[in-house]
Amino acid sequence: MQVTLKRGGFQDALLRSKERYVLSVCGYGAGKSYIGALKAILLSQVNAGCNGLIVSHDWSILTSVIVPQLEEHLQNMGIAYDYQKAANILVLPWGKIFLKVGSKPIVGFTTAYAWLDEGALMPDSLWKDVLARVRDKAATQSQIYITTTPDSMHGYVYKNFIESPLPNSKVIYGSTTENSHLHEDYVESLMSAYDHRMQQAFIHGQFVNFNSQPAYHAFDRKIHVVDRWDLMTPYGVYDMMAPEPNLPLVLSLDFGVEVATGVVMQRSSQGGGSKIRVLDEIWLQNSNTFECVEEFVRRWGDRGFTLVVHGDASGFSSGSSAATTDYDIVRKMCTNKFLAVNIDVPRANSKVVDRLNMVNSILHGSSKVQFRVHSRCKKLIRDLIHVSLTADGSRRLDKKKDTELTHVSDALGYGIQRMPSPLQEFNKLRSWS
Repeated sequence: MQVTLKRGGFQDALLRSKERYVLSVCGYGAGKSYIGALKAILLSQVNAGCNGLIVSHDWSILTSVIVPQLEEHLQNMGIAYDYQKAANILVLPWGKIFLKVGSKPIVGFTTAYAWLDEGALMPDSLWKDVLARVRDKAATQSQIYITTTPDSMHGYVYKNFIESPLPNSKVIYGSTTENSHLHEDYVESLMSAYDHRMQQAFIHGQFVNFNSQPAYHAFDRKIHVVDRWDLMTPYGVYDMMAPEPNLPLVLSLDFGVEVATGVVMQRSSQGGGSKIRVLDEIWLQNSNTFECVEEFVRRWGDRGFTLVVHGDASGFSSGSSAATTDYDIVRKMCTNKFLAVNIDVPRANSKVVDRLNMVNSILHGSSKVQFRVHSRCKKLIRDLIHVSLTADGSRRLDKKKDTELTHVSDALGYGIQRMPSPLQEFNKLRSWS
């Protein structure tokens, strides 16, 4: 197989790199998995008689992205192989490649090289494990290389390659714009979905300092907080903040210990594009799910709405001997008060950083999606202004500064991530980047 790579591009640079430690940090969709898998095969040939190691941050990514990419390269190159799925080993004519996930300790074998896919999402302990494994004296080219998006200025990746670079190390930057195989409007859509800082990080692969920053940095009270949201139509002025009986009502919940919260939203496509508005909030201190939903039903029940429920995945956990979950309570209390009730909640919450990116992209606004919150939602507005990230640069929410903060904005995030937006398709494609 003949591989054609852009001369001077990050893929070409990674493939040719000889340093002991190599970091390739790139934007979404840049082609990291493609070149990472190809380099693993070439290193296995260079180090014939030795074994290699590939580590993914997630088991599903390993089996649905990394392994198929390896198999595609091997088939195109005409190389015989045996993928031993049960043992998670790829056997090549000249050596084995061990396939692992970063959430588990890596012990018990020696390799000549290692590839860490999305290494910035893996714990520091994983890096130490890999350093201990890559020690084969018979290796012709011993190398540890990492492909990743710049998740934060925190952890072993930033420390060992940027802050205090290891001896014989190299950093290669890559941009989404380098991948000519992407759909023609992919980059343009990403640019419209992200603000400047997010563009630098997740398109151009640059480390961006999110340290001591507001979590919802794209929020602008002058733009997003309204009493009315007037839209000109052929039939006159239409107030988008007025509840629409023909549209589903959305309730998104956060199940906190100190505070029970929820936001009430609607989404429409009036005037083109998606328009998301927060009509109301529920915020009850020292309360519980029953009281929160009871208050919601008191305000919004029996008004002819269908209801869609989003929220915290922990609400599927049973908190009683009767095995009744929070969402069981929601369904039971709402069924006779709404035309229909649909519980749309994933079984596991997404990473906090992904929720923040999603909400900020919505706040940033574009021709495809706009967002407003009614001025009555004082707790949510306070959250969007005052919730901040921890000072360690890890892009975690600071939940200690004020225990009343983060709850209702978390509820907003759970709802936003289930609604169509410019980032939805890109989050689905991230694993292929």
